[in-house]
Amino acid sequence: MMRRSMRWMVCTALVASLGLVACSSSDDDDDNDSGGAPVASVNVDGVYTGTRSNTNGSANVTFNFSQNGAMLGGSYTDSSIGNGVISGSVDGDNIEFTTVMTQGGLVVDWFGETAGDGATISGTWTVTVGGSAEGTWSAAR
Repeated sequence: MMRRSMRWMVCTALVASLGLVACSSSDDDDDNDSGGAPVASVNVDGVYTGTRSNTNGSANVTFNFSQNGAMLGGSYTDSSIGNGVISGSVDGDNIEFTTVMTQGGLVVDWFGETAGDGATISGTWTVTVGGSAEGTWSAAR
């Protein structure tokens, strides 16, 4: 269920930022999802700064998360690739979101886990549109 809602949020973000006309939200996985929306237990609302890295090096990142229940929005700044918008969700200590870069349309999926009170987050990232790269990231308030 989380993947389907992530596809819909990315599609919505692309429609809003790039003026696209139509999107599909089919769910190809037959994984018998729980059917319910994610439940937020950690508050990640606010500004986090940190780094993302891979074998090509690292970049400074800033996430300005805006959380409304389990839903996540906001803005993203990357010292290497520019600015973007965030859409995603928080489910327990897990955070899953997508960034769509303002220039060039690069789309990156981010997965992370918060430490207890949400003061730090770390995880993995993967470019899904506009290139091919993946790595790790960490950020703190």
